[in-house]
Amino acid sequence: MLKKLIPALCILSFTACAPAPKTDDVMEPAPAVEVPAGDQAMATETITFVGKSSIVDHPGHFMKFTIATTPAAAFEETSITATIDLTSVMTDSQGLDGHLQREDFFNTAVY
Repeated sequence: MLKKLIPALCILSFTACAPAPKTDDVMEPAPAVEVPAGDQAMATETITFVGKSSIVDHPGHFMKFTIATTPAAAFEETSITATIDLTSVMTDSQGLDGHLQREDFFNTAVY
């Protein structure tokens, strides 16, 4: 049985590595979308982070924040401002959530 299986696997592995056939299909780029000036709504807004330690990493995010953009004539002059409610921090550990709000991290009593 192995005498037939090994050659079959070799042939199969060589045919699986064959290059894809060339095609003449060329996709046209999507048309540019004109965005009006003023306030814009983002589809999804998230602010996430990963707290790294020598033992385990803790993914987290903020539940409450605002993001504002100030458009300008030149893209380089456009500004983005984010305001984050640091008390809305959420991680994979409730104990860590409280610890992050103390003065050795975010110091939410002051900020």
